[in-house]
Amino acid sequence: MMVGITHRSPSKRTAIAKDTNLYSYREVAKIHKCSISTVSRLVKQQRDEGTNRLAPHPGPSYKVQGQSEQLIGRLIRQNRFATTRNLLLIVQDSGISISLSVTVL
Repeated sequence: MMVGITHRSPSKRTAIAKDTNLYSYREVAKIHKCSISTVSRLVKQQRDEGTNRLAPHPGPSYKVQGQSEQLIGRLIRQNRFATTRNLLLIVQDSGISISLSVTVL
């Protein structure tokens, strides 16, 4: 299995799906440096929906805007050698409600 770029442009996704008319899924995957399952998924999506657009994925909703965002940026620049935990405390001391979440990979 080959691992390629995870986010492909709409034209690239369409090209992958169209190449299956000329080549096997395995050959298309090798040409475009992606997995066979990616080729299969894009062909199925093209057939079922008539498009290869990216499905919307839920992401974080950022609630820090405007002056708070500018203040946090300034505090981080002023304390650039502080640990994440200390930066969190500094930002909280400035009156901004913020929490730290950790993602383990």
